Amino acid sequence: KKLRRMMEGGGDAGAQMQLQPRSVFREHSRSVLACAVSTNSDLFVTAGWDRRIHIYNQDRLLHTKPAHDNVIEVLALSTDDTLLASAAQDKVVIVWAMQTLTPLLTLHKPSYVFSLCFLITPTVRGLYVGNKCIHLHSLDNGELLQECRGEQEGRGQFTWCMALSTSTRLLLCGAAHGLIVFDTHTHAAKVEMKGSTDPALGHTASVYGCALSPDERLAVSGSKDCTVRVWRVHDGTLLHTLRGHTGDVFSTAFSVGGRWLFSVACDRDLRAWDVEQGCVVCVARTHHGGTIRSCGVMHDGRTLVTVSDDSQVRVWPNPVLKQLQVHALRPPSVRHSIATRRTV
Repeated sequence: KKLRRMMEGGGDAGAQMQLQPRSVFREHSRSVLACAVSTNSDLFVTAGWDRRIHIYNQDRLLHTKPAHDNVIEVLALSTDDTLLASAAQDKVVIVWAMQTLTPLLTLHKPSYVFSLCFLITPTVRGLYVGNKCIHLHSLDNGELLQECRGEQEGRGQFTWCMALSTSTRLLLCGAAHGLIVFDTHTHAAKVEMKGSTDPALGHTASVYGCALSPDERLAVSGSKDCTVRVWRVHDGTLLHTLRGHTGDVFSTAFSVGGRWLFSVACDRDLRAWDVEQGCVVCVARTHHGGTIRSCGVMHDGRTLVTVSDDSQVRVWPNPVLKQLQVHALRPPSVRHSIATRRTV
């Protein structure tokens, strides 16, 4: 009830908040482009233009190491935190032992790699590598195990982002204008959420960020068209188009329970959305000095991480929980006034 009252009348003016970071890390010397957050510990990894990998917990830098000969654009963590993968503009993918940052496997690709995702099951130990198509490579010897192609990949479009479902049964991929859901057992495309020239029907530009809800019912996508969209995974139905960002949306992340969605963009805002209602919950002004390239939700659900072109890594309290606290402290008359505003 408290959350519903807070959102009613939501326009951005009523939802804006000044959020103070819990920690600000300045160890990177240039733009930070990638961030990978653990799903079961307080570890996260960052990388970017300085070609170094940094491993943090919420309080401090734990380890750093030069990793590539060119800009690092992509990171991925295995679900058990034992493996880290990185990809750079040198067209090289490296799989590292997380604890020691020792390289275990190196892949040389013919073109830039824009997305990575581990697939570790009782029968497969692999790494998805996305560029103009999606390749699944063995973690044991680098052998190509499978190639995934949907209609969009068939046209040679880049796979900008990937997300694996909690059950590991589904792989969500974002390409030019749309999304594809693959079955990780058959590697066949199950559903395609295609882009459109009509913004009412789908994205009108490339999808840069995507995520699957923990219950695997919903997929979300953030795009160069400045929108975030919520889709039903079962049949690809577009449920909500979330507007408010004023620049390219680079990253999206679900809350631990799947109720809320977070997005970051060129406008340097961190936005929280209610995915069921299809509305903004709050807009946090981060005061990053550059485009926010990636965001992630820590396993405790109370903390988020953002990385930016300003070379900073910032750790934040969950803005939704913060907004709920602020709302609870308002006098009853103010809460009633907010609850009776017109819904936008």
